[in-house]
Formats: sequence, C-alpha cells, structure tokens
Amino acid sequence: MERLPHRRWAIGFAIFALVGGVLTLTGWLADLPRLTDWLGNGIAMFPNTAIATICCSLAALLQIHPRRWAAVLSAFFALCTALIGGAVLFEHFSRMNIGIDTLLVDVKWGNQASVAPGRVGPPASASFMLLGLAQILASRRWQLRRICPLLALGVSAIAMLSITGYWFGTHALFAVAQFTAIALQTAAMLLALGLALLVNVQEYEPTRTLFEDSAAGLLARRSLPSVIALPLGLGWLLLRGHDAGLYDTPMGTVLLVLALICIFCAFLWWCTRAIRRREQALRDSREQLRQAQQQLSLHATRLEATVAERTAKLQESVNELQTLSYSIAHDMRAPLRAMGTFSQLLAEEVSHLSPVAIDYCRRIMTGAERLDHLIQDTLHYTKAALQDIQLQPVNLATFIPDLIQTYPNLQKENADISIVDPLPVVFGNDAFLTQCFANLLGNAVKFVAAGTRPKICVRAEIKNGTARIWIEDNGVGIPPGSQEQIFGMFHKLDRATEGTGIGLAIVRKVVERMQGQVGVESEPNRGSRFWVELKVAHSQHE
Repeated sequence: MERLPHRRWAIGFAIFALVGGVLTLTGWLADLPRLTDWLGNGIAMFPNTAIATICCSLAALLQIHPRRWAAVLSAFFALCTALIGGAVLFEHFSRMNIGIDTLLVDVKWGNQASVAPGRVGPPASASFMLLGLAQILASRRWQLRRICPLLALGVSAIAMLSITGYWFGTHALFAVAQFTAIALQTAAMLLALGLALLVNVQEYEPTRTLFEDSAAGLLARRSLPSVIALPLGLGWLLLRGHDAGLYDTPMGTVLLVLALICIFCAFLWWCTRAIRRREQALRDSREQLRQAQQQLSLHATRLEATVAERTAKLQESVNELQTLSYSIAHDMRAPLRAMGTFSQLLAEEVSHLSPVAIDYCRRIMTGAERLDHLIQDTLHYTKAALQDIQLQPVNLATFIPDLIQTYPNLQKENADISIVDPLPVVFGNDAFLTQCFANLLGNAVKFVAAGTRPKICVRAEIKNGTARIWIEDNGVGIPPGSQEQIFGMFHKLDRATEGTGIGLAIVRKVVERMQGQVGVESEPNRGSRFWVELKVAHSQHE
C-alpha cells in the first residue's frame, strides 16, 4: 500500500467487482450455477445483483477519469445502481412484488436464503442504494460529497459482517432470509466497491491519512492490514482447534488472549521502529538542510564581499578612466585651438599667399574645429555613461519652452516649433534632458530639404504611468534600415552633412540613464517622429 498510488487501488477494486459481476451474469444467462454460487451452498448472487455490481463498478472507474463526459456517465451508472437497490429494498419493506426480481432471468436455483425467487437480500439492496447515492455525490463537487466516506464505510462494514459470518460459519450473519441473506461473492464485491469509493474520495478521512506521506500515514498503512487479518486468522484457528477437541472454550479463550497480546506487542514494536527510522531520517534531513543553509549563507557572505571588492575596483577604474578622458580631452583641445588660431593668423597676415595656400589654411581650421566638436561630444557621451545622477520631477511644460529660448538655432526665425499642451511632469535630470531634447530639436531643424522651412511639433501621450514625448518634423526622413543604426556611435546617414555622429548616441545613453527608452518612426522624404518614454512623476489622466 505504501508504493502504489491510490488511483491504482481504486481501479483494482472496481475491476475485481466488474469481473465478478460479469461472470455472475454470464452464469445466469448460460445456465452455469457454479458461476453464481461460489460455495455451492444454495445462496447465489442473483441477476439484479450482478447488474447493480456492473453499474456500480463502471461508475467507480469513470469517476477516476477527469473528463466531463466521464462524470456524467459515472452519475448515470450510479443512479442505475441506486434505483436497483432502492426498488428491491422497497419490495422488502412493502412486502410487494413489483416484478423486477425475475425480469431478466427466471431464477431457478440459489434461492435458499431469499424471501422470493431472485430477490436480493436486505444487506445487498441497502448497500447498492447507499453506493449509488454515494457515487452520485462523489461525481459532483458538492458539500454533501464529504459524507461519501461514511456511506462507503457503512457498506464495507455490512460486507465485512457477512464475510466474517462465512469465515466462521455463523449462518445468522448471512443466511437469514428476511434480514441477513447475502451470497459470499456479493459480499466480496460490495467490500471491493466500498473500498473503491473510499479511495476515490481521498481528500477526506480516513483515506487522506492512509495515503499521506507522514508518520500517521505510515502507521495506518502498516497497522490496518494486521488489525483486520490477525483477529480473523486467530479466531479461525481457535474454532478449528476447539472443533478438533484440542482444548475447551475457556482454554481457547486464554490462548486467543495471549496470542493477541504477544502478536500486537510485536506488531506495535515493529511499527514503533518504522516510525523511529522515519523520524531519524527526518532529523537527518533537517540537519543536512541546516548545514546547507549555513554553507549557503557563508557562500553568500563571501560572494557579497567579492562583489563589493570588485565593485570598488571597478569604480576606481572608472574614476581613473574618467579622469584620464578629461585630461586627454584637455591636452588634445589645446593644440587644436593653437592649430586653428595660427592657421587663421597665417591666412590673415600673409597677404601674398596663393589661393591654394589659403584653401589649405581653411581646411586646417575646419578640421581642427570638427575634431574639437568630436572631442566635446565624446566627453558628453562619457559623462552621460559614467556620471552619477539623481532623478527628480521635471515639468516639461516649462522645461521645453525654456530650452527652446536658450538655443539660437531654435528661434522663430529659423524654425516653426509648436508645443501641444499639456506636457507631463516626468522623472528626469535637467542636464540629461537638456542634452536629449537639444539634440533632437537641433537635428529636426538641421536635416530638412533645401529651401524647406523646418516645422516641428512637440506633444505627449500618457499611458500606464509612462509618458511618451513626440518630436515630429518635416525633414528628409530616415530609411527603415537605418532607424536603429542612427543611435550608434559615429553613425551618420550622409557623410557630407555636418556633425560628429554622436548626438543620437548621447540621446539614447541619457534616456537609458533616466530609466527610459527612445525610438523613431520615419519614412524618407516624409519627415521623422522621434519619441522619448519616461516615467510620469505625478498621477495624471491618460
């Protein structure tokens, strides 16, 4: 019982009853009395009993299946079982014959303990009615389902009473027509069906404890077979010895008591040892778990120390790298400024320079200026990546207009910029937001077709606590294959255009540092729609 799942037990009990019912019905249809009366004592299992057994077995098997149609069929067969049992029980109490006893077969044998030919005895008819009702309740998730174990135990008790009577030869327990008449195979199949029902409702006691993985379940599984088998075996031996004249009744009683005491003491010791081994295994498992937790805690402490140490080293390296980048940028920009200045002075002071020489000086000044811008943008990107920031609420409704007023290239004489109210309050950083929107608005003004006046619209959408700010322009647009690449370092759509190719990379970096996202929707020659998503700082209507 410890190794097999409870469903296998239910299936086994139900199949045993089903096979017994089919064999018995076959015996009646084929005129084979031995299949209807196992002991040949004139008390047979009647056709109605066989049909009720088959129906109840099918109901038990279908109850195990999880499908809806199986539950419906299970309830149908259970109803048939209950109707058969209830009809026969009505005949017993009313002393009427409603004609169902010989409806299928003319019962010519096995009527020794029946009040009428083919009539099922009161124990079996009552048991089938209880089993049918219990199966109907078990096939539905009703509150009354909890009484199914009680009904199953009642049927099992009736069957065990009859089987015990057969075992000890006590005719009063199985051969009194009006009260206890029942065939041996009927009692056996009722016991199997009662146990199948009991196992099928495993969420209730006693099945729950019997199959659970606990000390109580272990004790129940070990003790139950012995509690049932030992009294039956010892009682049978007592009767056989008494009938053989080996001892009288008092001596037999003494032997039975002593045997029960010795056997149950040994059995109790056996169960105690099993529980002790289980408890020891549980203690060992707890100790292993405690040791594992200690080791895990030790490893976690070491890991935290290692992470902290490496983080400190990494921060130190980052600080050194930042300092180095600032130093290199400063040292590089000084010679560049000197190159640009002296080239300009050379072009202005030396009047006899040829046009070619003057062009060379202009190229030197332009290259120095571009390299200076590139160094500045690289420094901005480094700051965006490494600088510690704190996010705070920023009101874009005032921030963006102020930003537009600050940059000359964004003024009315250079572009038409409209702002659609309202703009939200978002979590951000003033310096990073300035870099972000200054780059996006500057690009919208810069990259337009020749002879076209830039038109830019700034608006916002709020959804699920996130604000998406749109910057829409009428520029040259961006091909679909380049819309992701433009946010990379040193990427330009047209090498001939001015700029360093770092501006949009800075935009993405600062937006990511503010826990946001940036993207673009665009088509060539139809403008671009850049968007920036940031968390909303205050509760706002979408």
